[in-house]
Formats: sequence, structure tokens, C-alpha cells
Amino acid sequence: MNSWLKFLGIFLTDGSVYFSTKNRQYKVSIFQKKENFLEEIQDLLQELPFDFKHKPSKYEYYICNKRLASLLSKWKGKNKLIFPEFIHDLSISQKRIFVEWLFKGDGSFHKDGSLRYFATISINFRDNLFHLLLQLGYNFSFYKQSDKSSLSKNPIPIYRINLKKSDYYYIRKRNITTTPYDGKVYCVSVPNRVLFVERNGKFTWCGNSWQSASNPTLRDVHEYILIFSKSVYKRNKPDKSSDSITRDEFLTNTKSVWTFPTESAKRIGHPAPFPIELPYRLIQLYSFQEDIVLDPFMGSGQTAIAALKSSRRFVGYDINQDYVDLANRRVKQFKDEQSRKKLDNFLPSLSENSE
Repeated sequence: MNSWLKFLGIFLTDGSVYFSTKNRQYKVSIFQKKENFLEEIQDLLQELPFDFKHKPSKYEYYICNKRLASLLSKWKGKNKLIFPEFIHDLSISQKRIFVEWLFKGDGSFHKDGSLRYFATISINFRDNLFHLLLQLGYNFSFYKQSDKSSLSKNPIPIYRINLKKSDYYYIRKRNITTTPYDGKVYCVSVPNRVLFVERNGKFTWCGNSWQSASNPTLRDVHEYILIFSKSVYKRNKPDKSSDSITRDEFLTNTKSVWTFPTESAKRIGHPAPFPIELPYRLIQLYSFQEDIVLDPFMGSGQTAIAALKSSRRFVGYDINQDYVDLANRRVKQFKDEQSRKKLDNFLPSLSENSE
């Protein structure tokens, strides 16, 4: 899965695909001449079940494969670049892998290896990358510039996203605008006194409501996760392949504070859904692959979906039949989506290398 995400990231930025059933021509290419990334890309292509050929004169790695070209043409083609929606459903560590390899293409890195900036001409790609970077906790800004190298009278605008090393960022006066608004305005209180709002595709920052010193109060801005065991928690690992948690996930998930976005009750259809990332992290930490995960309060089925994502089995209960039906529908939908996308086993199952 990680190799596929790396490939997809570098393909969407430095790749091209030609898919024509009429001409019976199918070609997938990766163009890259950044010397510091060439070795990594070569190693990645060797991990995939395809025989990529190398054309040094064009800095091109290519393969003629109908099924691979058909799959990738959904997201990229002539004058087309679409952000894969399934990326938003992945784990935090998988999202980081995808973003890193995007930046190896149309991005740049600081000397210490941290992400610096990314450039794209696709508004769809820009907006989805905004969401992804916010989910990963990055502080960033962006601006629009014209492609000065273009000979056209109306050059295509380029959107450049700059990532900030600091947790603090000042807002330039030129970026502050006033928009007439005749709707309702609510007084919102948030933990760190900063609120991000997206309206009409634009992200807006606003300060938190601040109360007088006449009546200060402290607010709980966190919830506790309680871990219980019958005695000392110690399990024998069945085999080396039973662990599914990565090194980076383990280092992140063993910290005492977890931060991730809340889930939408309206979207899920349940009054109090927790994000899938919550049970997913716990399942990764406290169980092995093929273990059975029990949820006696199944609700919308978030724990069941998290178990499936991490290659576990599950058993769930709920006294409300509506929630049982909801959970079953969402589990079936998740399985159907996984089957369609075949992200985990589609590429390895391809037997032919070219047609």
C-alpha cells in the first residue's frame, strides 16, 4: 500500500498517462531529473510489479500497460488533474507518505528535509491539498502567480502553497478583505483561540471570542481514553507479520495527546460519531492482525470500519435496530469501495507487465 501511495504521489506531479482504446495505445510515464530523488524513484519502481523501462535522454521511466493506464487515467490526462478522493480516508501516516511524494515532484524541501512549498495549476488539487495539509497539522499560506515562461497572452495561473516551520504566522494586510454578509453570525469559542473557516472555497482565519476578566473559567478541551486489562497487559505475538503498525505510527500514537478532526454527525447519520482515526489507532496499538475487535456499543459502525482498515475482524452490538442497520450499511459501503478501488491488492494482482 505504501509503495502504491508513493507511486501515485510522484505520478500525479511528474507523470503522464496516454490511454486510447481506439489506437490501442497505453503508456504510463514518470519524468524526473532531480538527482537527489532519482535513486529513491528507481528503488520504488523496482518494488512495483511492473517492468518500467528507462529513457535517460528524456529523463523518463515508462511502461505500456493497459490496466495500469486505465486506472491512472481517472485522475490525470490531457488538461486534467484530479485529486484522488480516497486519500482523505487513509490513516495519518499514509497521508504523510502521499504528501511527501507529491512534494518530490512539484514541490521543494528545506535542507533539513522538511516540506517547503508546492505548486499546482489545478484548483481541485489545490483545495484538496489544503484539507490534507490541515489534517496533518501543517501551517501554510498560498498565493497565485502567472507562469512567466508561457508564451500565451493569457498564461495559466499557478497556485503556490508555502509551508511554515513556525507554529505562528502573521497575516499580510494585502490578504485581508471584507465580504458583505447578511446571514447569521454565531459567537464561537475554540480551544486555542483560533478558528479556521472555509467559505466559497476560501479559508478564513478569525480570532476567538474573548471574555472579560470578571468571570474567567477553565474549559475541558480534551477527552480521556481509558485502557483496562484483566491483569498485567502482556500478549505473545503470534508471528512477525502480525504487527501492522509502522514505526512512525507507533512513535506518534504512544504520545499522551492525540489530535485529529471531529466527525460530522450529519454526514454519518449518528448524533455522536467519533472519527475512525480514534479506534484505528487503538486497534493498531493493542491488537494483532486477524484479531477480533469487540464493540458493545456499535452505533454507526466506526469501530468496525477501523477494524477492517487494519486487517482485523470485528463483532458489534447495539440495542437500537436503526443503528444496527446504519452500521451494516456503512460496513457494506466500505467493503464495496475497497473492492472497487482495490488499493491493497489490485496492482500486485496484475500478472502482465505490458501489452
